[in-house]
Amino acid sequence: MIKNTIDADVLTEKARSDDLKESFETLKREIDYKIGIGARAQNNDARLFLEIIVLLCSEGEELDIEGLKERLTVLGGFEDSGYVLRCEKDNSIICEKEIAESEIEREYQEADRRLKALNRED
Repeated sequence: MIKNTIDADVLTEKARSDDLKESFETLKREIDYKIGIGARAQNNDARLFLEIIVLLCSEGEELDIEGLKERLTVLGGFEDSGYVLRCEKDNSIICEKEIAESEIEREYQEADRRLKALNRED
């Protein structure tokens, strides 16, 4: 369950007034991933999206092949569920999907469930 109440109208209004026409709120942050909700405004329309950032590996760390395989499996599941995946310069992958306000909780719960396999002990 999302700890903080998400007000889609507030996110949308922030996006409309922002220079970049986007607003974002982090819902959960772990060592290996982050889940957030955002809004993008274009003309009179605003769309909500769920964004998941998955860290593939950390600079300077020995590469964990098994951990990388797990991440790729999780990322494949997001792609299969309609997320668009992009590679970033910091060794992370962004997964993004437009969602309706009524889908926020369900999509968050499903993403969180998938990502729990990536938690590592420090």
